[in-house]
Amino acid sequence: MSGIVAQPMGNVVEVTSGKEGYRCFRSITDILHNGMGGDEFNDSRNLFREGKKDVPCLVLADGVVRDTVGARCERDARVIVEGDVSLSTGILMRKGTIIVEGDAGMNTGTLLSGGTVVVRGSAGEFAGADMRAGTLIITGKSSGYMCANMRGGAVFVKRDVKVIPPARQCQPLDSDLKLLVDVLDTNRMDAMGYRKYSIC
Repeated sequence: MSGIVAQPMGNVVEVTSGKEGYRCFRSITDILHNGMGGDEFNDSRNLFREGKKDVPCLVLADGVVRDTVGARCERDARVIVEGDVSLSTGILMRKGTIIVEGDAGMNTGTLLSGGTVVVRGSAGEFAGADMRAGTLIITGKSSGYMCANMRGGAVFVKRDVKVIPPARQCQPLDSDLKLLVDVLDTNRMDAMGYRKYSIC
């Protein structure tokens, strides 16, 4: 690809190009599934490592605000975004964990089909819309229309919010608290401060 690529981009990250005058991009999901091969990131702030127990970890620290991060991921993998993301983070993801250290745009966790999406900032409208399975955790504020047409899975937030039926507030299970403690690297008391929204 040559020329200018408008921001925000989708579920891709730039790698060094072997052809002068052209830019080269790899799918984030493809990297999680198949590794880097012989490619290197164009921005050295981005990192990829196989990680412990064969769980690959991709760290995106280049400041690019991307859409659809982790879309359709089907491997136990981990993505850490050191900044904000745009639309539809985790869409159609079946496995893995995405941790957004900043804010997320609309449709975060929409059509999520497994795995875990964590937003350490705020999330836009329609978070968890059409969600089928998996876990969405929002530590900051969440905007309206959360859980619209939700079919499964669970959304955890730090405050009471209005959700679209049939989703409603549910009592967290011990397994929910354990997941929050593990994923957020926090203590049980903090985990107990989250509200759970699901199809109870």
